[in-house]
Amino acid sequence: MLRKSSFSFFVALTVLASAALSGCGGSGSSSSNVSGAALRTQVAKAIQNGFSSKSQGQSGSKNVREVARPLVGDLVFRPEYNLWATGVEGGVDFFVDEALTEIGGTERTTYVVDGANFTSTYTITLTKGILAGLKITNSKGMLDGRFVFDSSTDHPTEGKSTFKGFYQDGEGEFTSTYPGADGAARTYITKIHPDGSAEVTYPNDNDFTFALAYKSDSSGTGTVTGDNALLPATIVWDANGTGTVTFADGSTMNFINYQFNDL
Repeated sequence: MLRKSSFSFFVALTVLASAALSGCGGSGSSSSNVSGAALRTQVAKAIQNGFSSKSQGQSGSKNVREVARPLVGDLVFRPEYNLWATGVEGGVDFFVDEALTEIGGTERTTYVVDGANFTSTYTITLTKGILAGLKITNSKGMLDGRFVFDSSTDHPTEGKSTFKGFYQDGEGEFTSTYPGADGAARTYITKIHPDGSAEVTYPNDNDFTFALAYKSDSSGTGTVTGDNALLPATIVWDANGTGTVTFADGSTMNFINYQFNDL
């Protein structure tokens, strides 16, 4: 069973999020005909997404942000969607105009309780506005003593992505998928342990693969393998997320705060 403090902390973080994914694209192929410059960029993007997946796993789904909803009947303008929003029972209705004559989408939250188990589900679907086509479903709750979550996002410009997993007594496992530049899904698997250590793997069969191993202070090491003269590569970073990727030819790429600034 989740300890109350761990569960409260995790749930509190889970509701923090943005209305859509924060621009996480995948990487492309690492076959031997990929140029050195292209491969370095693809590896860096994939590693950066791996770092993001680990952070996402610890803080819960970042697909949905809890915002101040209008009360039933109230009307507010939501600039992030360029739509008007009015509170209704169970959520929000969006409209193109202040007169509420043209519907632009809906936002709903539902709760289901079954004994000790419960599920909260948030959905948003936009048909108008600057994010027309956006669809998000975010579900979280307790199931047989585990805190579980499962979310999916279909973003009009960033594509489809998913995030799901479980957390119990400091142990967690999460799977994230992001679309690559070629449209193929890229998968990241994150495992978090009670001692603060964690692993992130990138087991994409037709791509290079990598493994990141975090220590309890968030420093760590990793490896990238694949069919390319620049691989294998090694990764090392400190507790602040400052580190270096070193390729087989001795060339390097640096990152700060788990971000490659030159991408």
